[in-house]
Amino acid sequence: MKYRALTISACIWLVVFLMIKVYRPYIFSNGINDYYMAGSFPSVLYPTGVFFFGYQIWYKKITVKKLLWATIWAGYIFELADVLVPPHNIDIPDLIALSIGSALCYWLVMNKKVQAFLLSQRNPLFINASFIKTNHKLHMMKNLTITLFALLSLMACSKENEKPVIEETPFATACPVDYVFITENGNSLIDLDQSETFPAIFSIDPSEIDRQEVLEYQNKFYYNGNANEVWYNADLDKNMWSTVIYGMVPKTEAKSFIGFNNFDTDSITTVTSYSAECIGAQYCVTIHEVYYNQTLVYSDGTLSDELTPDYVQIVKTESETEVHL
Repeated sequence: MKYRALTISACIWLVVFLMIKVYRPYIFSNGINDYYMAGSFPSVLYPTGVFFFGYQIWYKKITVKKLLWATIWAGYIFELADVLVPPHNIDIPDLIALSIGSALCYWLVMNKKVQAFLLSQRNPLFINASFIKTNHKLHMMKNLTITLFALLSLMACSKENEKPVIEETPFATACPVDYVFITENGNSLIDLDQSETFPAIFSIDPSEIDRQEVLEYQNKFYYNGNANEVWYNADLDKNMWSTVIYGMVPKTEAKSFIGFNNFDTDSITTVTSYSAECIGAQYCVTIHEVYYNQTLVYSDGTLSDELTPDYVQIVKTESETEVHL
């Protein structure tokens, strides 16, 4: 087999291509934490892929060891060159991945069986080698083609494509579960005739709460910039409360706060994912889990067992808050 090194290199670059074009967009768009695999794992493969590609071309002009060290140093130069390009940062996970890949490449190439495999190949070019040597124009064309292919390979794996820059974008989406607030005696904390008793959601600053402007429509009261609504549920004989949840793409965890009069502030934490493939918005957000004061009250079944209660009952006293499903 004349083209073993080239075949190995092509297989490695195919894996890198699939990682960048298929696996990485899926991981990033769904907000999955794969411990830097999507962003940095291709750097583990670069040294070995580049070495075998280079060996296929220059195996008669350079020793295995020299080509190996040239490959490793070229990788570090390419990685550290990030300081010259905005935002002038060095990607530490990529640097660690490159170091692992360089060590793996060194171990693999210096293996005696691998060296025997490399040194046994002959005439790795697709056209008769003696014919190319006697035809200078063809020889020049061959070198130009190889150089262009190498440059295209580097461009395909450039930093611009490695990790898409996603600007932080705030979002507000409806919480998938409703709430009932009562005292320890079973009395409702919400009085539909007194807006100051309405619980209100806010993201950071309690001054965001607006209970003054209350809109009534079809027996429901909307307030706090329409972020909250309260109504009477005749079937349950309870005053219900619903809310939106605030967050920031691309973060996958968001925390909002609930302000009360005369009671401690509570929190709602959501675990989300997002997608740029949606209509009418820059990003579409999906809520997978909802926690009320660290108690799981909703799950769509993606990350944990499905949990979809009709409502969540919050019992508040002067000193504590209890969560009941």
